[in-house]
Amino acid sequence: MNYEEALFKQIQIYREEILPSYHETTVEGMKMAKKLRLFRKIDFMKYVHAFEEHKTNALKLEAMELRIPEEMAELKLLEQDFRRCLLSFIILCDANITFYDLNERKQYKDSGFEMKEYTEAVSEMQQALRDAVVDSDVLENALNEYAQKRMAEQQAAEEE
Repeated sequence: MNYEEALFKQIQIYREEILPSYHETTVEGMKMAKKLRLFRKIDFMKYVHAFEEHKTNALKLEAMELRIPEEMAELKLLEQDFRRCLLSFIILCDANITFYDLNERKQYKDSGFEMKEYTEAVSEMQQALRDAVVDSDVLENALNEYAQKRMAEQQAAEEE
């Protein structure tokens, strides 16, 4: 497998396996976090574990360094954008882990829970989400740009 194929395989795994699973966890977790729980406790630890799994999957991809040669500068830049996107996603998963852990603790009287902690966790999660969206957009634009250049190169080669 060449460098380009390997990188695009990693990006495909991220976009088609990790992100959809993360999205499902987030939607379900947020529904539960918004519910008023007077008499019934909600198991927020299952969301903590799910976000830990998403983070682990992203870390596995992040660890698969391709060592793209310097002469393949455009592909190397694309890989850097992908690595930045993965790092933002990992930070977002950490913020979600903290948020849902606090939701779990919030349900119990003597847990040492403080509202200030919760407010900070929400702020961190929102910032991490903003950063992840920006890095995701950068990756998407880089992918489109790379694809257009490759297509132009192929057309030029066919015309020769």
